[in-house]
Amino acid sequence: MQSKDKLGKLKTAILTAIPLIFLFGGCQSRQDAPLLPEKSLYKEVKRYGDKDNKISIAELDSLRQEFPRFFNIWFQEVMRFPAIALPTDSAKAEVMSLHYRKNKMIYPLLAAHYAKYPRLHQDISNAFAKLHDLMPALQKPVVYSYISEFSNTSTLVDSSQGNIIVAYSPECFLNDTFSLYQVLNDYPSFMSRFNGTKLIPSTLILNYLKSTFDSSGTNTSMIDEVFLSGKLWYTLEQVMGEDEIYEHFGYSKEDWTFLKNNEGQVWHHYIISKVLFSSNFKDYVRYFNYGNKTFGSGIHENCPPRVGFYSGYRMVKALMKKKKYSLNQLWQMNSGSLALKQSGYAPRR
Repeated sequence: MQSKDKLGKLKTAILTAIPLIFLFGGCQSRQDAPLLPEKSLYKEVKRYGDKDNKISIAELDSLRQEFPRFFNIWFQEVMRFPAIALPTDSAKAEVMSLHYRKNKMIYPLLAAHYAKYPRLHQDISNAFAKLHDLMPALQKPVVYSYISEFSNTSTLVDSSQGNIIVAYSPECFLNDTFSLYQVLNDYPSFMSRFNGTKLIPSTLILNYLKSTFDSSGTNTSMIDEVFLSGKLWYTLEQVMGEDEIYEHFGYSKEDWTFLKNNEGQVWHHYIISKVLFSSNFKDYVRYFNYGNKTFGSGIHENCPPRVGFYSGYRMVKALMKKKKYSLNQLWQMNSGSLALKQSGYAPRR
């Protein structure tokens, strides 16, 4: 028979182990999803260029075969190389050689920076797996990367040939401490809100959703634009989680606090300005524009940009709390007026 002392120690050990089991068992993160297929146009260009400091006609042809439609999109629409002025493969290969030599200094910078983010592709894969869990009808994409030479096309989506491609330009996501951003003459200052490396997964998710669902071409009023914006941000929140979600929207904590504190005042401004149901895009475009602030009469001078997106996000959260729709049901709705009515959204000033 065990002594009371031994029994007491045994009970203490068991009781001590139980919280530890819950602690370590409860903190296990969601299992990583299978990695999405990935290809890198810029790494292939580098591989060819590193051989003899140029891109040959044969290597140009190999790039077109490896990235059939995507290469043409990148060549003509991202880099804006004049296809008409480059009628021969010899001329195109020369342009590609110049592109390689121009960006030789960028390649080691990218390698060093992204070595600090070994889970980036896994994070992208996890984000799209979560989106697929929420909306199974959405096709999982292939992930491409390319150099855009710091252009406005930091990401793109191509779904024209059945397979979905989501692509990003890695030099556009080197964090706002990257010194070269400060000296680029045509690099907008507000891009510091969106150039964080950890924002790549959420940026790709947003652009994928826009490409799939964007009905802004048929939106008839500001309330429709507000609703579309809200659906985008609400869905992104379901994928990325609520913790510091404001960073994925391009806001600082201070911006987020301002928007929360002035939510009712901004909504009141829409009402008294009679823009909420306006069908004139010029009346309300400023509430959706990128920038450092939302400017214009009736708006506080410290108001963060894209306040229309925030209003839509809050309206959709109210709608989903009240109606308990699935994401598929949410995206089947197009009428902002109906969404507003069903949500009962009317924030106090």
